[in-house]
Amino acid sequence: RDYSQRGAQRALSLEEACVYLRMHRSTVLKYSKAGLLPFSLVGSRKRYAIDDLDAFLQGNHTSRRKK
Repeated sequence: RDYSQRGAQRALSLEEACVYLRMHRSTVLKYSKAGLLPFSLVGSRKRYAIDDLDAFLQGNHTSRRKK
């Protein structure tokens, strides 16, 4: 899926964020509730900025220990 959009920051729905992050819905919600994954509310629905998701992935990837 191409999530790029010219001229505007694309905000993903919870379901789209799950696909983008390759995480289960409950995991994304857990990280959101813990404040580890930033989101905005549009009405009562969560929206995730791609830049925030990329930063989360980068931070999460670099903090993993090598075995």
